[in-house]
Amino acid sequence: MVDLIAYPERVKDKPDLKPGASFFSLLRNLTATGFYTSEIGVTDIGYAGNKPNQWNGVPDEVLQQYKLAYTDKELKECVSFEKTNG
Repeated sequence: MVDLIAYPERVKDKPDLKPGASFFSLLRNLTATGFYTSEIGVTDIGYAGNKPNQWNGVPDEVLQQYKLAYTDKELKECVSFEKTNG
């Protein structure tokens, strides 16, 4: 029975199975969300949490591609080009 409703693309031509497929998709999504927002799920994916980091700005090749450049104020106040360990 699960094989019939586990894959919504398979029930396109079977209107009687669409409610079951919809319910199964919802249940699967809620289960995955519950797991990956729990302590064991967060550990499973290796989430380290929100940690401060150092942003070295947009790469030069990307700035050139879009014909953009930092202003002197942005370079002074917002962007650090120092290398960090890690």
